[in-house]
Amino acid sequence: MSPFPHDILPVGPLQSPIPPEYRPARGGFTLRTAEEYGCPWTWAIALSSAIFALGHGYQGTAGVVTVGLMGAAYATVYHWRLSLAAPIVMHFLQDFSGIVLPPLIAAGTGN
Repeated sequence: MSPFPHDILPVGPLQSPIPPEYRPARGGFTLRTAEEYGCPWTWAIALSSAIFALGHGYQGTAGVVTVGLMGAAYATVYHWRLSLAAPIVMHFLQDFSGIVLPPLIAAGTGN
């Protein structure tokens, strides 16, 4: 059992000491909030996304809002499909289009 309170610290660099079944990346926090505390899925997804987004405070308000909305979108797709495959592909496409494509496009245009 982890010495960390996984009901309070479910995000970011603190994930590693938390058992995998409680990690938000696996829907653990959302699942636990919804099922054990009787919280509706929509609220569980909103709470999980907000907590995750707060870990991105270093990116400023726009970063927190963007990460929160993207986290909610990924969690909603996960809840709908009951699979991590679609959110993983979505996250890959997001990262690819924002990190890999701009330098490739700039190199192709001579910039």
